[in-house]
Amino acid sequence: MDCAVGALQLQEILITIPDNMGMQDAASAAWQMLSSSCNLAGLGLTALFTNKRFLGATAAMVTLVFVAKPITVAIIEAENRKRDSETRENIARIKAESVRIEAESRENIARIEADIARIEAESRENIARIQAESR
Repeated sequence: MDCAVGALQLQEILITIPDNMGMQDAASAAWQMLSSSCNLAGLGLTALFTNKRFLGATAAMVTLVFVAKPITVAIIEAENRKRDSETRENIARIKAESVRIEAESRENIARIEADIARIEAESRENIARIQAESR
């Protein structure tokens, strides 16, 4: 695949990022395509500006590097901030749930201990009554 085709395919990927896949996966795929389809360091500047075919690729590459990449990075950073916020909310919710469960557990333990004390008292009363009746 040559530079022009690779650059155009990369532009299509970047344009459809929200529709295709997760932000980071799409950006990763786009930049992998960029690195595998066109190595600007290997092309001479003369070839870029004297060959019309490469001139289009150069324009596409400049667009990608100076426009699409920063936009893609901004989208990924926004997505990461959103995930971080959701993670913090989930942690807060889990902590609150943990505190609630702990409080319920303490209440249940107190209730069970009270039931045990009541049953022990009733048992002592029953034993005393039975002993009194047997005399």
